[in-house]
Amino acid sequence: MIFLQPKNSEPFIVENGFTIGTQGKPLTASAQVAISAFQSESDDRFETFIHRTLSETSRTSDLERNVLVFSLEMTDVQVLVDFMVTMEMHLFENLSVSDINNPYCLLATIPAMPLDTDGKRIDPSSTDMASLIYLALSMNHAKLGVECIACSSAGFQELPAMLSILNASGTTEEMIDRSVQLLIDLLNNDWSQRIIDRALQDASDKCQYGATYESAFLNTTTTSLLVSREAVELGVFYSLVLGELFMAIVAINHVNESS
Repeated sequence: MIFLQPKNSEPFIVENGFTIGTQGKPLTASAQVAISAFQSESDDRFETFIHRTLSETSRTSDLERNVLVFSLEMTDVQVLVDFMVTMEMHLFENLSVSDINNPYCLLATIPAMPLDTDGKRIDPSSTDMASLIYLALSMNHAKLGVECIACSSAGFQELPAMLSILNASGTTEEMIDRSVQLLIDLLNNDWSQRIIDRALQDASDKCQYGATYESAFLNTTTTSLLVSREAVELGVFYSLVLGELFMAIVAINHVNESS
Protein backbone atom coordinates (compact mmCIF):
# COMPACT_ATOMS: atom_id res chain seq x y z
CA MET A 1 0.00 0.00 0.00
CA ILE A 2 1.26 3.48 -0.93
CA PHE A 3 -0.32 6.54 0.68
CA LEU A 4 0.60 10.20 0.07
CA GLN A 5 4.12 9.36 -1.02
CA PRO A 6 5.77 12.37 -2.70
CA LYS A 7 7.79 11.89 -5.87
CA ASN A 8 11.43 12.83 -5.49
CA SER A 9 11.59 14.64 -8.82
CA GLU A 10 8.15 16.28 -8.47
CA PRO A 11 7.48 17.23 -4.81
CA PHE A 12 3.96 18.56 -5.51
CA ILE A 13 2.79 15.16 -6.80
CA VAL A 14 1.91 12.39 -4.35
CA GLU A 15 1.47 8.73 -5.21
CA ASN A 16 -1.23 6.49 -3.79
CA GLY A 17 -1.88 2.83 -4.47
CA PHE A 18 -3.31 -0.31 -2.95
CA THR A 19 -4.25 -3.87 -3.88
CA ILE A 20 -7.22 -5.75 -2.45
CA GLY A 21 -8.90 -9.08 -3.11
CA THR A 22 -5.69 -11.12 -2.97
CA GLN A 23 -4.65 -14.48 -1.46
CA GLY A 24 -7.83 -16.28 -2.40
CA LYS A 25 -10.10 -13.68 -0.75
CA PRO A 26 -11.82 -11.77 -3.56
CA LEU A 27 -13.34 -8.37 -3.00
CA THR A 28 -17.09 -8.98 -2.86
CA ALA A 29 -19.98 -6.53 -3.02
CA SER A 30 -23.56 -7.72 -2.71
CA ALA A 31 -27.07 -6.32 -2.63
CA GLN A 32 -30.42 -7.94 -1.86
CA VAL A 33 -33.42 -7.06 -4.01
CA ALA A 34 -36.99 -8.27 -3.56
CA ILE A 35 -39.45 -8.12 -6.47
CA SER A 36 -43.11 -8.80 -5.78
CA ALA A 37 -46.24 -8.74 -7.93
CA PHE A 38 -49.68 -8.44 -6.39
CA GLN A 39 -53.26 -7.91 -7.46
CA SER A 40 -54.75 -4.54 -6.59
CA GLU A 41 -57.62 -4.70 -4.12
CA SER A 42 -59.65 -2.10 -6.08
CA ASP A 43 -59.52 -3.76 -9.50
CA ASP A 44 -58.00 -6.63 -11.43
CA ARG A 45 -54.76 -4.91 -12.37
CA PHE A 46 -51.41 -6.42 -11.47
CA GLU A 47 -48.68 -4.22 -10.04
CA THR A 48 -45.00 -4.94 -9.54
CA PHE A 49 -42.82 -3.48 -6.83
CA ILE A 50 -39.08 -3.68 -6.30
CA HIS A 51 -37.87 -3.66 -2.70
CA ARG A 52 -34.50 -3.68 -1.02
CA THR A 53 -35.32 -6.23 1.68
CA LEU A 54 -37.63 -9.19 2.16
CA SER A 55 -39.33 -7.52 5.15
CA GLU A 56 -40.78 -4.88 2.84
CA THR A 57 -42.72 -7.50 0.82
CA SER A 58 -45.31 -8.36 3.45
CA ARG A 59 -48.53 -8.02 1.43
CA THR A 60 -50.91 -10.91 1.96
CA SER A 61 -52.16 -10.53 -1.62
CA ASP A 62 -48.74 -11.12 -3.19
CA LEU A 63 -49.03 -13.43 -6.18
CA GLU A 64 -45.28 -13.58 -6.82
CA ARG A 65 -42.40 -12.85 -4.50
CA ASN A 66 -38.79 -13.09 -5.62
CA VAL A 67 -35.87 -12.32 -3.35
CA LEU A 68 -32.51 -12.16 -5.13
CA VAL A 69 -28.99 -11.47 -3.88
CA PHE A 70 -26.70 -9.99 -6.53
CA SER A 71 -22.95 -10.18 -5.93
CA LEU A 72 -19.83 -8.95 -7.66
CA GLU A 73 -16.51 -10.68 -7.01
CA MET A 74 -13.20 -9.12 -8.05
CA THR A 75 -9.73 -10.55 -7.49
CA ASP A 76 -6.38 -8.75 -7.39
CA VAL A 77 -7.90 -5.28 -7.68
CA GLN A 78 -5.11 -2.72 -8.01
CA VAL A 79 -5.72 1.01 -7.81
CA LEU A 80 -3.05 3.63 -8.54
CA VAL A 81 -3.74 7.34 -8.12
CA ASP A 82 -1.31 10.25 -8.54
CA PHE A 83 -2.51 13.78 -7.84
CA MET A 84 -0.90 17.17 -7.61
CA VAL A 85 -1.74 19.82 -5.00
CA THR A 86 -0.17 23.21 -4.26
CA MET A 87 -1.32 24.99 -1.10
CA GLU A 88 -0.86 28.44 0.36
CA MET A 89 0.97 27.59 3.56
CA HIS A 90 -0.05 30.71 5.49
CA LEU A 91 -3.71 29.75 5.04
CA PHE A 92 -3.06 26.15 6.02
CA GLU A 93 -1.11 27.13 9.13
CA ASN A 94 -3.95 29.38 10.28
CA LEU A 95 -6.55 26.61 10.13
CA SER A 96 -8.13 25.77 13.47
CA VAL A 97 -9.10 22.26 14.55
CA SER A 98 -12.76 23.00 13.78
CA ASP A 99 -11.80 24.21 10.29
CA ILE A 100 -10.08 20.89 9.51
CA ASN A 101 -13.38 19.06 10.07
CA ASN A 102 -14.79 20.91 7.07
CA PRO A 103 -13.25 19.62 3.79
CA TYR A 104 -14.14 22.90 2.05
CA CYS A 105 -11.92 24.80 4.49
CA LEU A 106 -9.02 22.56 3.49
CA LEU A 107 -9.79 23.13 -0.20
CA ALA A 108 -9.84 26.88 0.42
CA THR A 109 -6.09 26.73 1.10
CA ILE A 110 -5.52 25.77 -2.57
CA PRO A 111 -5.45 28.72 -5.00
CA ALA A 112 -8.43 28.70 -7.37
CA MET A 113 -8.34 29.60 -11.06
CA PRO A 114 -10.82 32.26 -12.35
CA LEU A 115 -13.67 30.56 -14.22
CA ASP A 116 -16.29 31.76 -16.68
CA THR A 117 -20.04 31.14 -16.41
CA ASP A 118 -19.64 27.68 -17.99
CA GLY A 119 -17.14 26.58 -15.36
CA LYS A 120 -14.18 26.77 -17.77
CA ARG A 121 -10.94 28.56 -17.07
CA ILE A 122 -10.72 32.12 -18.34
CA ASP A 123 -7.03 31.50 -19.03
CA PRO A 124 -6.69 27.94 -20.41
CA SER A 125 -2.90 28.15 -20.18
CA SER A 126 -2.93 28.75 -16.40
CA THR A 127 -1.05 26.27 -14.22
CA ASP A 128 -3.00 23.61 -12.36
CA MET A 129 -3.14 24.13 -8.60
CA ALA A 130 -4.80 20.76 -8.02
CA SER A 131 -5.10 18.03 -10.61
CA LEU A 132 -5.56 14.31 -11.05
CA ILE A 133 -2.32 13.32 -12.77
CA TYR A 134 -2.78 9.59 -13.19
CA LEU A 135 -5.46 7.03 -12.42
CA ALA A 136 -5.34 3.31 -13.13
CA LEU A 137 -7.53 0.44 -12.01
CA SER A 138 -6.98 -3.17 -12.93
CA MET A 139 -8.20 -6.56 -11.80
CA ASN A 140 -7.30 -10.13 -12.56
CA HIS A 141 -10.84 -11.50 -12.68
CA ALA A 142 -14.39 -10.29 -12.15
CA LYS A 143 -17.56 -12.35 -11.81
CA LEU A 144 -21.17 -11.33 -11.40
CA GLY A 145 -23.40 -13.71 -9.45
CA VAL A 146 -27.00 -13.99 -8.31
CA GLU A 147 -28.64 -16.25 -5.76
CA CYS A 148 -32.37 -16.85 -5.60
CA ILE A 149 -33.27 -16.82 -1.89
CA ALA A 150 -37.03 -17.20 -2.31
CA CYS A 151 -38.39 -17.18 -5.85
CA SER A 152 -41.97 -18.07 -6.74
CA SER A 153 -41.41 -17.12 -10.38
CA ALA A 154 -40.05 -19.84 -12.65
CA GLY A 155 -38.18 -17.25 -14.72
CA PHE A 156 -36.29 -15.84 -11.75
CA GLN A 157 -35.47 -19.37 -10.58
CA GLU A 158 -33.53 -19.81 -13.83
CA LEU A 159 -31.73 -16.46 -13.55
CA PRO A 160 -28.64 -17.91 -11.73
CA ALA A 161 -28.21 -20.47 -14.51
CA MET A 162 -28.55 -17.80 -17.21
CA LEU A 163 -26.01 -15.61 -15.48
CA SER A 164 -23.63 -18.57 -15.21
CA ILE A 165 -23.78 -18.90 -18.99
CA LEU A 166 -22.94 -15.20 -19.38
CA ASN A 167 -20.02 -15.62 -16.95
CA ALA A 168 -18.72 -18.67 -18.81
CA SER A 169 -18.87 -16.86 -22.14
CA GLY A 170 -16.97 -13.88 -20.72
CA THR A 171 -19.87 -11.49 -21.34
CA THR A 172 -20.16 -10.21 -17.75
CA GLU A 173 -16.41 -9.74 -17.44
CA GLU A 174 -16.40 -7.78 -20.69
CA MET A 175 -19.20 -5.57 -19.35
CA ILE A 176 -17.31 -4.92 -16.11
CA ASP A 177 -13.99 -4.26 -17.87
CA ARG A 178 -15.58 -1.77 -20.28
CA SER A 179 -17.40 -0.03 -17.43
CA VAL A 180 -14.17 0.35 -15.46
CA GLN A 181 -12.31 1.66 -18.51
CA LEU A 182 -15.08 4.15 -19.21
CA LEU A 183 -14.89 5.40 -15.61
CA ILE A 184 -11.10 5.81 -15.84
CA ASP A 185 -11.38 7.70 -19.14
CA LEU A 186 -14.03 9.95 -17.62
CA LEU A 187 -11.88 10.81 -14.59
CA ASN A 188 -8.74 11.33 -16.66
CA ASN A 189 -10.25 13.85 -19.09
CA ASP A 190 -10.90 17.60 -18.93
CA TRP A 191 -14.34 17.11 -17.40
CA SER A 192 -12.87 15.93 -14.09
CA GLN A 193 -10.45 18.88 -14.08
CA ARG A 194 -13.38 21.28 -14.47
CA ILE A 195 -15.03 19.63 -11.47
CA ILE A 196 -11.85 20.20 -9.44
CA ASP A 197 -11.56 23.81 -10.60
CA ARG A 198 -15.18 24.50 -9.68
CA ALA A 199 -14.76 22.90 -6.24
CA LEU A 200 -11.75 25.09 -5.52
CA GLN A 201 -13.57 28.24 -6.61
CA ASP A 202 -16.54 27.46 -4.35
CA ALA A 203 -14.47 26.28 -1.38
CA SER A 204 -14.33 29.60 0.47
CA ASP A 205 -18.09 30.09 0.02
CA LYS A 206 -18.83 26.65 1.44
CA CYS A 207 -16.39 26.92 4.35
CA GLN A 208 -18.39 28.07 7.36
CA TYR A 209 -15.55 30.31 8.46
CA GLY A 210 -15.09 31.90 5.05
CA ALA A 211 -15.91 35.56 4.48
CA THR A 212 -18.46 34.73 1.75
CA TYR A 213 -20.04 31.70 3.44
CA GLU A 214 -23.56 33.22 3.49
CA SER A 215 -23.52 33.59 -0.31
CA ALA A 216 -22.78 29.92 -0.91
CA PHE A 217 -24.70 28.24 -3.73
CA LEU A 218 -26.09 31.56 -4.98
CA ASN A 219 -23.87 31.51 -8.06
CA THR A 220 -23.52 27.87 -9.02
CA THR A 221 -22.22 26.71 -12.37
CA THR A 222 -23.16 23.43 -13.99
CA THR A 223 -20.38 21.49 -15.64
CA SER A 224 -21.56 19.82 -18.82
CA LEU A 225 -20.50 16.31 -19.68
CA LEU A 226 -20.12 15.24 -23.29
CA VAL A 227 -21.18 11.64 -23.86
CA SER A 228 -18.48 9.73 -25.71
CA ARG A 229 -19.03 7.12 -28.40
CA GLU A 230 -17.70 4.46 -26.02
CA ALA A 231 -20.34 5.40 -23.43
CA VAL A 232 -23.12 5.09 -26.00
CA GLU A 233 -21.81 1.72 -27.20
CA LEU A 234 -21.58 0.47 -23.61
CA GLY A 235 -25.16 1.61 -22.95
CA VAL A 236 -26.36 -0.29 -26.01
CA PHE A 237 -24.38 -3.36 -24.92
CA TYR A 238 -25.96 -3.27 -21.44
CA SER A 239 -29.43 -2.77 -22.95
CA LEU A 240 -29.07 -5.80 -25.24
CA VAL A 241 -27.84 -8.11 -22.47
CA LEU A 242 -30.46 -6.99 -19.93
CA GLY A 243 -33.16 -7.10 -22.61
CA GLU A 244 -32.30 -10.71 -23.45
CA LEU A 245 -32.41 -11.69 -19.77
CA PHE A 246 -35.78 -9.98 -19.35
CA MET A 247 -37.27 -11.71 -22.40
CA ALA A 248 -35.95 -15.07 -21.22
CA ILE A 249 -37.55 -14.61 -17.79
CA VAL A 250 -40.89 -13.61 -19.34
CA ALA A 251 -40.78 -16.55 -21.78
CA ILE A 252 -40.05 -19.08 -19.01
CA ASN A 253 -42.87 -17.68 -16.89
CA HIS A 254 -45.25 -17.90 -19.86
CA VAL A 255 -44.32 -21.52 -20.62
CA ASN A 256 -44.65 -22.45 -16.94
CA GLU A 257 -48.13 -20.85 -16.66
CA SER A 258 -49.27 -22.50 -19.89
CA SER A 259 -48.28 -25.95 -18.65
